[in-house]
Amino acid sequence: MPYTSWSYSWAKALYHSGDLGGTKTITKIALESEGTKSLTNQKIYFKTTTDDALTGTYEDPASSGYTLVYDGNYSVTAGWNEMILDTQFDYNGSDNLIVYWINEDGSEVSANFLATDASGENLIKVKGGDNSVPQEDGWSAYPDALPNIQFFYESDAPANPSNPLPANNR
Repeated sequence: MPYTSWSYSWAKALYHSGDLGGTKTITKIALESEGTKSLTNQKIYFKTTTDDALTGTYEDPASSGYTLVYDGNYSVTAGWNEMILDTQFDYNGSDNLIVYWINEDGSEVSANFLATDASGENLIKVKGGDNSVPQEDGWSAYPDALPNIQFFYESDAPANPSNPLPANNR
């Protein structure tokens, strides 16, 4: 999910409500990686939206209705890598969810996070820079693929499903 082809970057991904299920409190996430990497100075924001697609427009997450859910470092190994959120997020169960990742690592890390094809759906937008997080409009990532992610939540229902959405497509 973090756009690590640049030293600094932002990336937004839109996950549809049909993939997320009903109302829940999201407590952690997991991303799938192909290798071992350590990323410093990472920030993750969540926001619900009724939009079905993203534009490449830059948004300042602090003033655009996003909730900061994680602020710290993220180390990954091959496979699924969990991250406990600093702030739990109350998902309303009906809107789509934007995951907005700010990478302030300061070095190009080339972390390969696995994703599922989302061609033509405008579900991921990115922008990178060499000296600071860019505050300009971004573009669709190439390839146009939605990062594989698992959302974990508190519930009295049965445990989290073992198959992630979107389906793993290697």
